[in-house]
Amino acid sequence: MIKIDEKDRKILYELSKDCRISIPKLASRVNVSREVADYRLKKLIKNKIIMGFCIDISLNSLEFLNFVMYLELKKVSEEKEKEIVNYLVNHDFVGWFVSSTGKWSFIFDVYAKDNNHASLILDDLKEYLGEHLGEYTFIPQKDLGYFHSKFFGEEPFKKKKYFSKYTLDKIDLQLLKILSNNARILFIDLASKINLTPEALSVRIKKLKNDGVIRQFFIYPNIFLLNLQHYNIPIKLENATKSLEYKLLKYLAQHPKISACYMPIAYWDIEVTIFVKNPAELRDFIRELRNKFPNVRVFDTSLFFEEFKSNSFPKGVFDYLLKNKT
Repeated sequence: MIKIDEKDRKILYELSKDCRISIPKLASRVNVSREVADYRLKKLIKNKIIMGFCIDISLNSLEFLNFVMYLELKKVSEEKEKEIVNYLVNHDFVGWFVSSTGKWSFIFDVYAKDNNHASLILDDLKEYLGEHLGEYTFIPQKDLGYFHSKFFGEEPFKKKKYFSKYTLDKIDLQLLKILSNNARILFIDLASKINLTPEALSVRIKKLKNDGVIRQFFIYPNIFLLNLQHYNIPIKLENATKSLEYKLLKYLAQHPKISACYMPIAYWDIEVTIFVKNPAELRDFIRELRNKFPNVRVFDTSLFFEEFKSNSFPKGVFDYLLKNKT
C-alpha cells in the first residue's frame, strides 16, 4: 500500500475542490515551497493516487438525461470479461463505471439525449452482450450530486446552485469536451486546441462557472490505494413526505463518509455511495441511519471492486451536441 502523509492529503483536498489551482496557490495553502508542491503533485500522479483531472458539469446545461445500469453477466470467462470492460470503457455514452462484488457484475452511468436515444443505447448494449446478458435494471435519475472533497476532509453542506438558462455555443462545447478529462490543461495548451487567446478562454471558463454550467473542477482519485472501501446503498423511504426526504438528503450531504447521492425515478427513492475503512464502519453507518430515520429501508449493499471510469461526461455527449449544433 502506497503511503501518503498529511501534506499529501492536504494537496489532494485542495485539488479535489479545484484541480485547476496554480502551483503557487497550492503551495501557499499547504504551507510548502512551490518546488515541493510541484514534486508531490507529480509523485501523486506517478503513483496513480490521482488518476485524472475532471470537471463536474450541470446535466441540465447539456440537456442530456442520466441513467444508471446495473448489469449481471453470465457465462463469461476472464478474457471475455476484459473484452466487455474495454467495450464499456470506450463506449461513447458510458460514464462512471465500476465492477461490483455484490449481485451486480457492473454498475455504470449512461447518458442519452432523450428516452428514444436511451432505448437505442440499451438495445445496442443488449445486442453486444448477447448470451452473456444476465439480469439488469436501467434506471433514470432525476437528480444527483457528488462530494468530491470528502475523501480528504469534511465538506460542508452547500445549498444547491440551480442552473440558469444558458445557451452553449460550439466553442463552449469544445472547451467542455477537452476539460472533461483534462481539466488541469494550461491555458496556452488549451488555446492551441481552440482558436481563442488564453485570456478569452479564461473569461469563458469563469462565465461557465458563474452560470452553474461547470460546478466544480475535481480530481479522480484511486481510493483503493488510499485503503478505503467504496459501497453502493439503495434506500427506500416508507410513508415518505417532502419534509422527511429533505431532512434525509441534508443528513446524507453533511455526512463525512457519503461521496455521492442520487435520486432515481424508479425502484428506490435514494441511492448513496459511501467510503469506509472496513465493513464495521459500514454497519455503524447503517445502524445510525436507521436510528435517525426509522422510515428508511436499506435494500442492499454492493462493494465496488474496481473503478474503470470517473464520473466525468463521456466524449460521445459532446460529439453528439457538436454534430447537431446549428
